[in-house]
Amino acid sequence: MPLNIGENPSQVEEIRVASELLHDGKYRDAYEHFLSLAQRGSTMAWFNLGWMYHTGTGVDKDLDKAKQYYQQAADSGSPIARHYLGTLYRAKGSFNDALHWFELAAKDGYLPSIYWAGSMYLLGEGISQDVKKAEIYLRTATEKGHVYARRDLALALIKGSFGHREIVKGVFEWLGSIIAGMRLGAREPQSEQLM
Repeated sequence: MPLNIGENPSQVEEIRVASELLHDGKYRDAYEHFLSLAQRGSTMAWFNLGWMYHTGTGVDKDLDKAKQYYQQAADSGSPIARHYLGTLYRAKGSFNDALHWFELAAKDGYLPSIYWAGSMYLLGEGISQDVKKAEIYLRTATEKGHVYARRDLALALIKGSFGHREIVKGVFEWLGSIIAGMRLGAREPQSEQLM
């Protein structure tokens, strides 16, 4: 999934430069570039400013500003911004809002959100537990290679959440998830499949 969804083609190079500055630890310069781009309507600039405020990278941590920038990017169609809005709401205990944003990003195919929607339904985290919806989301994320979804699905199978016939299958899935997680973690520790 390209990260510059909906971007003005003339701004893509500027986004790349700002992203490199951020990656290189030149936070003030990155911030200024992203702010200039955001003032011209750049979705990725809004997301990156939100992330900087969310994590306190190069700026004072400010979750309200993070939410504001993520919201602008999410309203412009950014699945990753929708996911990060979900994480903000979840951390604040606003579980219905978190689920809303995770499900929107999941509809766009954003793998971490597919997993988190399934996890919330499975655990009933601040929402009504819905094992059927959990199974759909977790199986979808597992099929797309999400390691934690595979683990959670396996544990739910072992517990008999989806029927007692699935318990043995769950044991094998759980073992497979451990091996897959170790392999992927060694190869690509920043992979979406581990978020």
